[in-house]
Amino acid sequence: MSGKPSVWTIALAGGIIALAFGAISVVVTLNKDARFRSQALRSTAVIRTIDHIELSAVTAETSQRGFLINGNGAYLDPFETAVSELYGSIAEYERLLAGIATPSQIENTTRLKEAADFKVDELRDVIQLYQGGNHKDAVDMFRSGRGVRAMNSVRDIVTLLETEEQDLLEATRASATAARRQMEITLAVLALLSLSGFGLAYLNHVRSNRLTVVEEHAVELAEARERADLLARELNHRVKNLFAIVQSIISATGRQESDPVVAASKARQRIHALSQAHALTSTLDAQTTTTLGQLLESIVRPQMTEPQSLVAEGPVVKVPAQLVTPLGMILHELTTNAIKYGAWSDETGAIAAKWAVEQEGEKQMLVLEWTESCDPCRKVESPDSKGFGSRMMSMSLVQLGGTQQQTWEPGGLRLLISLPTDGEMTVVGRN
Repeated sequence: MSGKPSVWTIALAGGIIALAFGAISVVVTLNKDARFRSQALRSTAVIRTIDHIELSAVTAETSQRGFLINGNGAYLDPFETAVSELYGSIAEYERLLAGIATPSQIENTTRLKEAADFKVDELRDVIQLYQGGNHKDAVDMFRSGRGVRAMNSVRDIVTLLETEEQDLLEATRASATAARRQMEITLAVLALLSLSGFGLAYLNHVRSNRLTVVEEHAVELAEARERADLLARELNHRVKNLFAIVQSIISATGRQESDPVVAASKARQRIHALSQAHALTSTLDAQTTTTLGQLLESIVRPQMTEPQSLVAEGPVVKVPAQLVTPLGMILHELTTNAIKYGAWSDETGAIAAKWAVEQEGEKQMLVLEWTESCDPCRKVESPDSKGFGSRMMSMSLVQLGGTQQQTWEPGGLRLLISLPTDGEMTVVGRN
């Protein structure tokens, strides 16, 4: 064998590396997008706060002028409110930039607080002069231009802060846009690589199919042979059971009727009923649904001969189509065993099939009690528990998700079968 790596190994390694780069590109882009969104939210709040700083300063100045013009003290309350909001907005601005402010923002924030203090002091000095009766001094101070210079200083610093915040937002947006474009290029390359990989995979698939066709056919043949063997064993078992039932019908009829013509007629009728019941068990699973009572009447009762009896009692419990066959096979096997070994091997045998839906913990279970009784003078016998019929019953119970408890009493078989239901009187089978 060559020590060189195969083409597929190289392609796989290249694909893994490309996927790694693509994943890194996506993660970087998502991080930058997240940073941009975070910056956008923060910048919006910062710019709104900066605007409110300027607005509060203008409102304080306007209130002072109203007081000077009218001498009305009502202007002083808006003045104080504006001053309070001015300092509150500056504090909010510092909070928004805590830990992330640039050196220029820190410097301009310090200058802003100084300019705001100067402006507020100027406004208060004029108001105090006016309130003290020095109206002329107050007006002279107002006209000196000191307040205008202080307000212009506040406006200039606010403009600087707002411009820098806009620059930071634009830089973050540009970084996110560049990362997004890089991701688009990377994804495009990955798409091309993926298409190439799919092409190579398709070629490999075609080649693999040519090599595995024989294998698949062999597996299919083996499965078909297994299914055929199972069907053959089941058919053989059914044929044996039918012969045994026919023999029992002829024997029972012969014991009951002394007239050969009458015996032959009754035997023919009973065998015909058996034929109908057998056909029914083979076709019931084609129905959409049936009930437990209908199954008993269709499968069990037609195989009874007089004076034998069947008592079937219980509520209406539905059996869905996919569960008709396993439940029907169980009833058919019980009936066959009753005829061959149990109650109906006797002329006066009786079978009682009674059922109810009972609560067991959090589940509702259908409990079917199958009881056989016959002439105490005749000893019944248990069928081989290891035979195909018993195994078929066990497999059917597994499919139904049920359990069984059976005992052979002096009077005959007593069997309890428990099957899960959906709580609405319908058998659900194994989950």
